[in-house]
Amino acid sequence: MDIASLNLRFPMLGFTTDGDLWGFPSLDLFGRCGPRTIKDDMQRGMEIVDSDGRRYRVRSIRKLGRYGSLPVWFLKSLVSTPQYRIQHDLEPMATLSLEEIKRRAAACVEACPLHWSEEADFDTVLVDYLDKVRACGSVAEIFEVLGLDWFVDY
Repeated sequence: MDIASLNLRFPMLGFTTDGDLWGFPSLDLFGRCGPRTIKDDMQRGMEIVDSDGRRYRVRSIRKLGRYGSLPVWFLKSLVSTPQYRIQHDLEPMATLSLEEIKRRAAACVEACPLHWSEEADFDTVLVDYLDKVRACGSVAEIFEVLGLDWFVDY
């Protein structure tokens, strides 16, 4: 399925099969990742949800090549994580309501509390995150409230 033809609305959320939550602020960042993402097949089975609630399952990703010119890529690989362009094979799924998206995002926060807060702060910081997610009026707000990471460094 051609990504451009889907007219995905960003930011998007990515719910991985291990209960983690990732974000994709743009098409450019959706289409690249670090080497570990490819090696560990971290995105296989992930459900992505765009800002309109349209949902897709990632059946696979394919490495297209390095991201950037060779000199820039090489320099970046010396000081940081090298990045690769990837192509997603997506399977359309039923659209989700904003309430369902918020419920799933909150469930990810609850499933991996140490990603969001120190254990000593669960009663305050974690509860605050959950309250803010439940009060969000859009996918973009969920993305912003949680400060989600994407796959370029992994």
